[in-house]
Parts: sequence; C-alpha cells; structure tokens
Amino acid sequence: MSQDKQSIKDTVFTVFDVETTGLFPQMGDRICEIAALKIKQGQVIDQFYSLVNPLKNMPVEAYNIHHISQEMVKDAPSSAKVLPKFLSFVEGTCLCGYNVGFDIGFLESELGLINLTLDDKLPVVDVLKIARRLFPDLTSHSLLNFSRAMGIAANQKHRAMDDVELTIKVFSMLIKNLENNNLTNFEDMHNLFGNNLKLINSVNQLKIDRISRAIDKQVNLDIKYFTISNGKITNRLIKPIEIVELGNNKYVNAYCYLRKDNRNFKIEGILEISSAVDSKVSQKAKNL
Repeated sequence: MSQDKQSIKDTVFTVFDVETTGLFPQMGDRICEIAALKIKQGQVIDQFYSLVNPLKNMPVEAYNIHHISQEMVKDAPSSAKVLPKFLSFVEGTCLCGYNVGFDIGFLESELGLINLTLDDKLPVVDVLKIARRLFPDLTSHSLLNFSRAMGIAANQKHRAMDDVELTIKVFSMLIKNLENNNLTNFEDMHNLFGNNLKLINSVNQLKIDRISRAIDKQVNLDIKYFTISNGKITNRLIKPIEIVELGNNKYVNAYCYLRKDNRNFKIEGILEISSAVDSKVSQKAKNL
C-alpha cells in the first residue's frame, strides 16, 4: 500500500447539520435549515447557512425542538435553490457530521427531488462513530451527553449552526486523540469512521488483494493495526492464512507473532501493509 497519503492536517472538512420538519424523509419530512463550517487544522475558513422553506406546515413537535417557526421559513428559499449552492460549497472537502447518516439521508432525499445527487467520490465521516469507538464505555454518545462527558459543553440549542459549532469542538478533540495514537492519515481515518461505503470498499479491496497475494506466496506481512475495541494502534508481524467474512465484516485470519496465536484482524482496521522482509518489526518479532 502506498505510504504517500494525505494527512488529516492537510484535509479540509465541511462540518454540517440540518434541522428538519420531522425524522423521516421517506414520509415527506423536509429540511428547514442547513448550516456548515469549512475547517482546516481546526480553524474555520468558510461558512454556509440558510433557512429553507420546507413547502409544508411546520409541525408543532418539530418547532418544540428547534424553535424554527412557519413565519421564519415562509420567505426562505426552497431546497431547490439552496442545495445546488451547498454542493458547490462542499466540493473537494470531506463532509462531516454527528450521526451524519441522518443528515445525509435528508440531503439525499432533497437532492433526489431536484434530480441531483451527492458526488459518489465525496468522502463522508461520522463524528459519532469516532466518539463511540474511542470512548466505548460511556453510557450515552449523544452530542450533548458526549460533550458534557468531555467537558466541552453544558447545553444544546438544536439549531443547525449551533450544532455545527459544537460538533467542531468535539471533532477537534477526537482528531487530537487519533493523532496522539499515531493515526494521522486521512484515508485511514475515513476507512475507519467513514460513511461513503463505495470509497471504503474500494480501499478495503486493495488491502484484500495485497493480503491474498501474500497468502498465495506464504509470506509474512507487517501491518499497522487499529484495534477498534480500544482505539489503540500497534505494529504486528503476521502470517496471513485466509480471508474470512463474519457478518458484514471481512477479516484476515493470521498467525500473530506478537500474541503467538491465530487472530482475526478486521480489514478496515489495517492501516498499512508492508513486506516483512528485513523490516524492523519483523526482526523485533523474531527476537521475542
């Protein structure tokens, strides 16, 4: 695998959030507010904001959450006018959100109504997924509760820009945690915490092809591995045996020289693969 990867520090992220008339776009609920901040190295470099006319009455249940009234959106532009501009805004960045699948679901539904789609090459990262994997022992990972647990925030206003600003604070803290654990490549980050399955599957297939060749040749591999259960990164010398599929996930079953036992390594957790010939990791493992 190529070592010349884009770093997280060199990546521009667009953190976004939508407020809606309800929870189910397939049942006719619509976007009524969208906000986004473009950041690089934790610093805001651009912003996007608009109220959106949902072209339907605002349900009282939705108003009680975000306090966006019918009066506020009646003269706002429709999603047909707002979202093409949003697509231009996010081009060339990584789209991020907290529980981003919810926001992406509404975004794709609205785009479908005007015969547009998200670029299938646009990387999307779920900040909630990072929070859950790095801090698995917390009882709640909602944006408000997680922020409080991290000492970041005490309340949440449930308006799009406020949630974006809070998400950025959480995201910046989580990125520092990843970098402290030597996870600095953007591709690795997206493969672990991304939402764009097409991109993730493409990267994982390259790993599988590399491992399969090693199995055929019966050679050892050095891998840099992210243990999803504890968020730690370790270097391992392995002898790959076979590719296995368990549930919706693919693993390489291999003999691990560090653990001196056969182990399953999740493909998405493998950050780097290199030949074990004469490498420092290999020599160290042989001397154990």
